[in-house]
Amino acid sequence: MATTTDRRFAEMLDRHEIRELLIRWAECRDRTLWDELRDCFTEQGEIAISWIVGSADAFVEGSKKLIAAQTGEQYAKHVCSEPNIRVNGRHGFCQTHVEFMSRIAVDGYRFDWTFYAQFLDLVDKCDDGKWRIHLRTAVYERDRLDPVMPHEVPRSFWDSLELDRHPPRLRFMYGIRGRQGRPAPVDGLTFVRTPEEDALRARAEAWLASG
Repeated sequence: MATTTDRRFAEMLDRHEIRELLIRWAECRDRTLWDELRDCFTEQGEIAISWIVGSADAFVEGSKKLIAAQTGEQYAKHVCSEPNIRVNGRHGFCQTHVEFMSRIAVDGYRFDWTFYAQFLDLVDKCDDGKWRIHLRTAVYERDRLDPVMPHEVPRSFWDSLELDRHPPRLRFMYGIRGRQGRPAPVDGLTFVRTPEEDALRARAEAWLASG
């Protein structure tokens, strides 16, 4: 019969392995380790972020294209906090604060673009004993755009972004993508302190209860 100490040790090990999984996701995504990135998800794994709501396979293939399109000093990386992890049996729910930082070029001007969000993850302990992501959803807080050389960017550039037309929390994301000719963020993004976030958290509680 398992003792209280045995159970606590098992829970601690599960949380450690889940933490390693979440760290590995960011490392693989930013370092273009595509096979390892795919292995962070279950076979039916899904993701819902600004540019895709779909399968893990589609996410990996789309990420390859995004990084291949980067030129010059453009780059992007995820800086993640320590996750808050809850586990029940084979199911887990994690919340991780994330800061996404990228160097981009728009109309010949260089910018540092940053957005702040939370990753809410439903994770699953698979048959091989490994924890993997079942569903990753980004819950967005805000973004900002900082010119690398502020004096070079004229007022007319900011006016052309038509920032007042876009959702206040991600106005720069919408404005930049419009200028770059990229698709606007997908419909139905989740923002903090909204009914959509509440629904997502309710789904997470149900996921945990079914573990």
